[in-house]
Amino acid sequence: LKKYYGSHGNITKAVDGISFDVLEGEFVAIMGASGSGKTTLFDLLLRFYPINGGEIFLDGVNIYEYSDSIYASNITLVKQNPFIYNMSIRDNLRLINGNKKRQEEVIKEVGLHEFIMSLSKGYSTILTGNATNISGGQKQLLSIARSLLTDAEILLMDDVTASLDPKTTNQIIDLLVRLKEDHTILVITNREDLIT
Repeated sequence: LKKYYGSHGNITKAVDGISFDVLEGEFVAIMGASGSGKTTLFDLLLRFYPINGGEIFLDGVNIYEYSDSIYASNITLVKQNPFIYNMSIRDNLRLINGNKKRQEEVIKEVGLHEFIMSLSKGYSTILTGNATNISGGQKQLLSIARSLLTDAEILLMDDVTASLDPKTTNQIIDLLVRLKEDHTILVITNREDLIT
């Protein structure tokens, strides 16, 4: 539970009375109106702040009992508006995993390899100010690739298709279908077509 002060100074619970189980390998969609606590739920799963009531378990162990490195190796987040660093594509990937072979495997898995190879400098292409020199869809796929390089088995996807064109949305949906064979995936979305 996260408490915050509302516009009238009252303490309000951001989320309350939530209880659910997610089994290994499940694909779970979380829907709700804006402000209903969907992102707060992800923040709690990522241990961004301590809960002040209730417990969250991973494999039967309270999530706050894991070391930071062990917990971070199990769970990762892809945001709706991911941040890409002003450096080469290779360096953006190297921040997560320095193995070039693994980087290219993941880039192929998300469907970006041919695009990257079509660039004059390939993987050495510098991504300018938060990757404004590539499309929003390519930026999102690069962000998903970085999350896959963590080798985390739990993927949190926060409205990753919200502002994408239909072609890229379908590409990400196809990717998620493949990823759910080896991952547990929780998706925040308001798009029923994505869930279908």
